[in-house]
Amino acid sequence: MIDNTGQRPSFAAGLALSCLFTALICAGAYLSIPIGPIPLTLGNFFVILGALLLGPGWGGLSAVLYVVIGSLGFPVFSGGRGGLAQLVGPTGGYLFGYIVGALVA
Repeated sequence: MIDNTGQRPSFAAGLALSCLFTALICAGAYLSIPIGPIPLTLGNFFVILGALLLGPGWGGLSAVLYVVIGSLGFPVFSGGRGGLAQLVGPTGGYLFGYIVGALVA
């Protein structure tokens, strides 16, 4: 992530933008198309967009924060679900794929 002057932004700016994309991923998870056990959500778009705009470090952090917040029980996963059970169910690999996708993009 480089600003208009060609310099890297501060740690606080990177952290704030990473938290913003975490919130966007959470909001995007509520907009879903139920297709089988794993719904198609707008969260996918925000994971990749965050990685492309923020870079692998801050973009990956936003995906990690999303998975951690959901695993703590907050209803941020698709369908308003949350908790550790979502990480071991059919959507678990998909959620961990968010982290890998953010690092690869």
